[in-house]
Amino acid sequence: MPWTTADVASKTKAAKTKAQKERWVSVANSALASCIKERGASARGRCEGYAIRVANAAVRRGVAESKMDDFIEVTEALSGIGPDTRIDRENRVIHNVAALSPNSENERFYEPSAMSQAVGLLEGKKVFCDHPDLRDLSKTRSVRDLIGRLRAVNIAASKVRADFHVLKGQEWVMDLAESDPDAAGLSINARVLARRGSDPLKIVGFDKIRSCDLVTEPATTKSIFESKTPTEDIVDVLKDSVDDIIGLLENQRADVLEAIREEVKTDMDEKAVIAGLTTERDGLKVEVDELQTKMDALEAEKNKDTRLSMVEQKIKDAKLADGIVSDFFKEQLLEAEDEKAIDALIADRVKLATAGNTPTSTVGGEPELTSEQLVEAIRGSE
Repeated sequence: MPWTTADVASKTKAAKTKAQKERWVSVANSALASCIKERGASARGRCEGYAIRVANAAVRRGVAESKMDDFIEVTEALSGIGPDTRIDRENRVIHNVAALSPNSENERFYEPSAMSQAVGLLEGKKVFCDHPDLRDLSKTRSVRDLIGRLRAVNIAASKVRADFHVLKGQEWVMDLAESDPDAAGLSINARVLARRGSDPLKIVGFDKIRSCDLVTEPATTKSIFESKTPTEDIVDVLKDSVDDIIGLLENQRADVLEAIREEVKTDMDEKAVIAGLTTERDGLKVEVDELQTKMDALEAEKNKDTRLSMVEQKIKDAKLADGIVSDFFKEQLLEAEDEKAIDALIADRVKLATAGNTPTSTVGGEPELTSEQLVEAIRGSE
């Protein structure tokens, strides 16, 4: 026997209203029938468990959504300027045009509070020719598209109405209204506050109305567009159906569900490992850079010590007296380009020292400098 609303209380506490109980019964019986058809009557027990879980999830989701209001971007077109309008060509005014109706062709309902709010927001609002790109309803409009403004906005015969003041040079709008009034209508470009979970979707207020545009919309065409892309719509459907999908897999393809879970777990584990290795690699790179800096410093110190030992050994081999080898001379040797340059500097110093110890001639009757005098001369030149 199929479930009835009398059975709901024993299955879930979430379904409290009549509509919620009817929703539970509809979903549960449908899920049960589908499961038995796929698995056979012998699986009725498992199918009942599956159907109850699916119905409970559907009710919980509906309750949660009913408590939420979302801002959405909309355009709401009315088909035709309407037979109740009056055209004043002399003053370029189309009187009593309909700007907003409580019931939209796409099953949206504007509550009285929203209708009243629209009156104030539409007063003086600019009217453009056609809507902007539906992918960017907030885009700044071109002045070339401006065709008029709305004045004397009011509520009459359950609709928001206004006088459409047409700009000079845009008289074609009045020609259209006279010759084919059903060919075009006003459409709001607005951001509204919608109550999720309501059916039809209730518009409870406005965040803003950007403009009220003149558009061509056949009467049978749905004329409200939200700012979601097709991809986002698909994502929403998948999110809403996730409980149903999981329940179906649990009862009919547990192997597939387990494979999916294992793949997800493996993917998450791999990502965690990669993230850990990346962090470790970055840390090691910093350590390597620091060690390289220290090694470069040690290598430079080692090279300096090696050169100093070489210089001291060459000075010793050249048998230069301490007085001739000054600190300045040692610095010259240490900063020399290579070993050949060091040898050349030492050879020059040996030559000077040797010349100072051999007074073989005189200059102007004076003897050459002694070694002590030579040392003093070298130091003075340094």
